[in-house]
Amino acid sequence: MSTEPVYTYSDAQIVDPTPVVEPSPIIITLDELKATQESIARKESVDKSTVFRFVEPDTEELKKKLLQWASLGMPDAFPIFSVSIEPPSRCLDGEVRSKFDYAQYLLETTLYDKFQILQAKLPGMALSYSLPDTQIYMCVSKG
Repeated sequence: MSTEPVYTYSDAQIVDPTPVVEPSPIIITLDELKATQESIARKESVDKSTVFRFVEPDTEELKKKLLQWASLGMPDAFPIFSVSIEPPSRCLDGEVRSKFDYAQYLLETTLYDKFQILQAKLPGMALSYSLPDTQIYMCVSKG
């Protein structure tokens, strides 16, 4: 007596060699990509202009702020200018940046370098910056 199972045609399964591929959800359409890119480009352009005005302030406005600081007794780390920027979720180059890194990305240099250029025009005074929340503050102290 044989112990081997007996198979009939009805027991066989027919396997289709072509795998069934479920359609995946759309990640982004070309139109959405273009709209996103244009929106980020506009934001970066506005933010770049804002940050440059911050690190290269109008001379008369700077003098006015410094006179206000002097009239208060020249306190240390007195904020004379501030700017509010919020980085996009992704920059045009695809990178995610902090507020500090975003400002430097827009300037194409460091905040330190930009402040040193202005600092050279203000002998006897020391500039610094702070970055609480979404603000960047330019502060002045006696040098």
